[in-house]
Amino acid sequence: MRGGVRTAKNRKEPDSCDGKCGQKREPIGGTVYYHMFDCVRVWNGTFYDNAVYHETFERRKFHMILFTIFITLLAFLANIVGTVSGFGVSTIMTPILLFFLPFSETILLVCIIHWFHDVWKMGFFWHGIDWKLFLYFGIPTIVATFLGALLVSPKQSAFLSALLGLFLIGSVAVMYLIPYLTIPYNWVSSTVGGLLSGFFAGIFGIRGAVRSVFLAAFDLHKVTFIGTTGAISLLLDSVRFVTYFFINGLRVESLPWWVFSFFVAASFVGAYIGYLIVDKIPQDKFRFVVAAFLLLVGIKLLVTPMFMH
Repeated sequence: MRGGVRTAKNRKEPDSCDGKCGQKREPIGGTVYYHMFDCVRVWNGTFYDNAVYHETFERRKFHMILFTIFITLLAFLANIVGTVSGFGVSTIMTPILLFFLPFSETILLVCIIHWFHDVWKMGFFWHGIDWKLFLYFGIPTIVATFLGALLVSPKQSAFLSALLGLFLIGSVAVMYLIPYLTIPYNWVSSTVGGLLSGFFAGIFGIRGAVRSVFLAAFDLHKVTFIGTTGAISLLLDSVRFVTYFFINGLRVESLPWWVFSFFVAASFVGAYIGYLIVDKIPQDKFRFVVAAFLLLVGIKLLVTPMFMH
C-alpha cells in the first residue's frame, strides 16, 4: 500500500536486506532496509512505506537540528557561568536536559561537556593552578565523595537537596556578614576541606558548589581558584567518564556522534568569554561574585529540590 502503513502480523522482521541490495543504514529510532527501488522502515513490528518513512525522517531530522542548536546554546551559556564562578555547568545543564533525555544519557552528555570545560579552564588559567592544593584537596575529595555517596538513599533526594540549599545560603550569609573571615591555607586545612567537601558532595550530589564553598574560604586569588577547581574537576570527571562509558556501558543514543563537535566548540567559546570576564573582575570583588552564584544555586535547590548526580 503506497504511502501507508502495514503492520506485520505473520511476517518475520528481516535481519538484513535479504541479499537484494546489500545496503543498510540506521537512522534515529529504527533500521532502514533498502529493497530494490523502495525501502521500508522496520520499527516495533510496523513496516512504513517509502513516502511515510521519508516524511517521518525529515520531521525527525528537523527536530534533531533544533535540539542540537538548543544544547549548543545551553553549553555556551553554562560554560560562561562555570568559568566565571568556578562551578555551575552541571547545575545548569542537568535539570534542563532531563526534560528531553533519559537520565543515563543526560549524565553522560553533561559529563563529556563538563570534561572539556575543565580542560579549557586549565588551559586559560594554567599559570594559576596550585598543584599542592590540587593534591591535598583533590585526592581526599575523590575518596570522600564515594564514602558520602554510599549513605544516600533515593527517597532522601528532595530532603537532601533542600538541606544543601540551606547550607549554601548559610555559607553565603557568613561570607557577607563576616567578609574578612577566612580559613588559613595549609596542607591540614586543605586535606580536611577536601574530605568535608567530597563527603558533602557525595551525600548531596552536587560537587562544584560544595567544593567552591570550601575553596572560597581560603580566599584564593581568582586565577588560582578557577585554575585549581578546573584541575580537581578534570580528575573527578575523568573518573566519572570511565565509570559511565566503560564500566556502566552508558551511551548517548538519542544524538549522533558528530553533534558533539558543536557542543565542544560552544564550550570552548563560552569558557573563553568567561575568561575575559574574569579578567575584568577586581580581585577584592571576586569572592562575592562566587558567593552570588552560590546564593542563586542555594535558592534554586531550596525552592525546587532536585537531586543532581
